[in-house]
Amino acid sequence: FFLMIRRPPRSTLPLRRQRQMCIRDSYRGEAQYLLGNFDKALSDFNIALSINPNYSQAYYNTAIYYDDLNNSKLAVINLDSAIKYNDKNFLAYEMRGKIKQKYKLHLEAIQDFDYSISQKPNNITALYYRSLSYHELGRLHSALDDLNQVLNYDPTLVPALFIRADVLKSLNKIEEAKIDYENILSEQRNNTRAKKELIKIKRAKRP
Repeated sequence: FFLMIRRPPRSTLPLRRQRQMCIRDSYRGEAQYLLGNFDKALSDFNIALSINPNYSQAYYNTAIYYDDLNNSKLAVINLDSAIKYNDKNFLAYEMRGKIKQKYKLHLEAIQDFDYSISQKPNNITALYYRSLSYHELGRLHSALDDLNQVLNYDPTLVPALFIRADVLKSLNKIEEAKIDYENILSEQRNNTRAKKELIKIKRAKRP
């Protein structure tokens, strides 16, 4: 006579144990993703969601998977779910904003960046991308405010220096733009675009 001990189905496990398994599977998926085992990563995220369909982080991780495949539709669907189950998931708002920005939906993108920044005021990435949408919409002073915050945090961030210089030129603050181009060259001395912009400024100053 043999006593068969079977593992209970996950749905009958204590809630605390289900949560532990859900988090474990999601973390394992993140590790698989970093190792380049993308299909295994997606499988682990799906397992985590089968245990807890309300687990925001697993939806966010799945969205990263689909975004890297350039499947924006499925990425946004998963980001919507990530936000639905955790409206403080600032990374989900930020990522959804970046996708909307890619499709020129700048007002919607700004709204998502606003939510992200409201949850994490020093979210430099969201501030930078929001400045891009402001710039595209011609809201130059708002773009400048965001870029100033970004560059106060990291004065060597070349993409932000370029955008701020463009904004300053549009606001006719040429000397300030010149400083940004010079700072770009201090970081990247062979940057062709910065050199060309400085030449244009010098030529414009000639009588």
